[in-house]
This record gives sequence, structure tokens and C-alpha cells, in this order.
Amino acid sequence: LNLLKTYLSPPKEALRAAEFGVECGAEGVYVVDSAGGLRPDEVANYIGTIRRKLDVDIGFHGHDNIGTGLQNTVTAIESGASLVDSSILGIGRSAGNVPTEHVLGYLAEEDDRWEPDWDHVAEIEAVISDIYPGEGRIRAKDVLYGRAKLHSSIEEGLRALAAEHDMSLIEVLE
Repeated sequence: LNLLKTYLSPPKEALRAAEFGVECGAEGVYVVDSAGGLRPDEVANYIGTIRRKLDVDIGFHGHDNIGTGLQNTVTAIESGASLVDSSILGIGRSAGNVPTEHVLGYLAEEDDRWEPDWDHVAEIEAVISDIYPGEGRIRAKDVLYGRAKLHSSIEEGLRALAAEHDMSLIEVLE
């Protein structure tokens, strides 16, 4: 059950809708921040209210309009969501969705069992960038710069190092 624009109802009302959906056969419930304006405490309240009463998968779909997309996604996971949405390059309506690159970077930092295939992510980004051109989007290399605590101003040198060792920039940053 996708509770589109969940924020239009208080958590207890969202819970009632979720309970009705489950009674009708829904196997899971999605809290949806369609406008990208929820704060992390609000996400925790919605997810927690549903989690305390229903034993179903809970998902979270958020947009990044006020810059809280990743924080809200992490909060959803910590509050009991077992499903979260993201999109490569953050592509989505309005300010976009939480970038998959951010979610993967966070999970990889938090849990050694998560080790994304960053070369594959970069390949997908290249294909999508041809279809949806645009600047200012987060990319795998940007997340890897952050994880390595390296400033992107040294990219030229890193590319030269990569070429010297027959590697990709992504491999050097990993």
C-alpha cells in the first residue's frame, strides 16, 4: 500500500489507512514524502507508529527538496523500514529522489557487508546521463571522494595515476 503524500495526514490516520490496506490484503506499507519536506523526526514518527501496530514490510519513498533525503532514508531504516527507494543520480520529480549513490555510500560506511560495485554504478550513471543530461548530480566518484576523504581538485592527478596503472578512476578511489 503506497500512502501517497503521507504527510497530509497525521501518523495515527496514516496507521488507520495502513491497517485498512492490510485488512484488504496489502503485504506492505510505504510512507511517502512526495513533496520532500518531511523532517527526520516526522519520518521516525510515521514509520514507528505503523511498526508498533503492524507486522508488515514498511517502506519509505522520499524526495530531497529540503536536503534531507539521505537523512530521512537512514532514519526510516533505523525506525524499522525494510524497504527504501532511491534513484541513480537522484533523478526524480522536483528536486529529485535520494541518490542511490548516497544510500550505497552510507551503507558501505556503516556495514562492511555492503560493498557496492562502484564501477557498475558509474556505468549505469553514464547510460542514464546520456538519456537525462544535466549537471550537478551526485555521482559514484563524488561519494568515493567523500569516503576516501579526498578533495575532487586532485582528480587530474588521480586520473593520471589510474592510467599509469591501467585502472579506472573509480578503482583508484576505492
